[in-house]
Amino acid sequence: MSNYPSLITFDGSRLPKLKKFANSEGSIQSGFKRRAEEFLEAPRMSVVDRKLRAPSGNEHDYTSMGPYWWPNPDTSDGLPYVRRDGEINPETRDSVTYQEMVTRIFHLSLAAYYYDDARFAKKAVKMIRDWHIEPETYMTPHLEYGQAIPGYCLGRSIGLIDTKYSYMLFNAIRLLEFIGKIDEDTLTRTKAWYSDFTDWMLTSEIGIDEDIQPNNHGTWYDVQISAAALFCDRPTLAARTLAMAYDRRVLTNIMPDGAQPHELKRTRAISYSSMNLDGLFLLGNMARLNNIEAPYWDNFEDGECLIARATEYLYQSCKHFDRFAYQEISGDPGIDGAVMHVARIAELYPASPFAEIVKEELTDTMDWRIKPIV
Repeated sequence: MSNYPSLITFDGSRLPKLKKFANSEGSIQSGFKRRAEEFLEAPRMSVVDRKLRAPSGNEHDYTSMGPYWWPNPDTSDGLPYVRRDGEINPETRDSVTYQEMVTRIFHLSLAAYYYDDARFAKKAVKMIRDWHIEPETYMTPHLEYGQAIPGYCLGRSIGLIDTKYSYMLFNAIRLLEFIGKIDEDTLTRTKAWYSDFTDWMLTSEIGIDEDIQPNNHGTWYDVQISAAALFCDRPTLAARTLAMAYDRRVLTNIMPDGAQPHELKRTRAISYSSMNLDGLFLLGNMARLNNIEAPYWDNFEDGECLIARATEYLYQSCKHFDRFAYQEISGDPGIDGAVMHVARIAELYPASPFAEIVKEELTDTMDWRIKPIV
């Protein structure tokens, strides 16, 4: 048996080193463990606890509202809502979200692995069951009502972006498997849930429409399909998706200078460029870890790797934000987010100039030393 777990999007051979660091002294380490302790006492997270209810009337059906849609000032009832790109309507916020659920489970699973503490694993497994399995709290495996717009539609294809972090859950479960802290029933039924969800993405009108989106939505669709296929033991689907994704997502999203034009047209150009680059990295990592033929990292030494060029473009845009030519209504994003992308490249190519940027820019207050850059 290997002395490290096999993860979906991250090279598990690096985890023993992170575990050693997590057990050393320091504010980052203690803060990470303290956060995991807080999650132990956190209330249940389930789709039935969300404030919004699906138009189907079924409390197990997930629904959300498009975040950039606001009441219409020109109508008495505010309908139909109108779009204000990049401006989040507070009524769309919810403390119970899919992203928060998988983030907590990933954090708890890492803590269980780092500290050999079964309490963290037990809580993580309970959260997995609450969202996917338990009869009173499970979510039905579809997103027919994701990112609805009042007065306009009950759900949209781009609502699939709400589950884009599913790969974090799969990594967490692989960790729990490695330390022997997830039962067979939970594992089998969670795989079945995501296999059903994947089939829905592949065959539903909403899923098919998301598949053809040219921007970050198309990227994250392929991330979700690929990661779920790997998790659910569907290697042919994973290989086909990852092999095709280079042409469909990288070549069509990144220009020779590293710009991502589909994202730069948004009012939060840096934020969206970063989010799309996150997805492209994940596609490249999954292909590399599973020996799938696709040129994500080809020609790096020649300076022709498009993901590397996009990383450099984003880093320079953040470092010299005063000269950035596009909109970012959130204001100066700072350098940390872009440097995390740089760190991904530096991990693959430690002798490259990206590694020098990491040495210069990454600070001791960042948690990159303890969490896998996934």
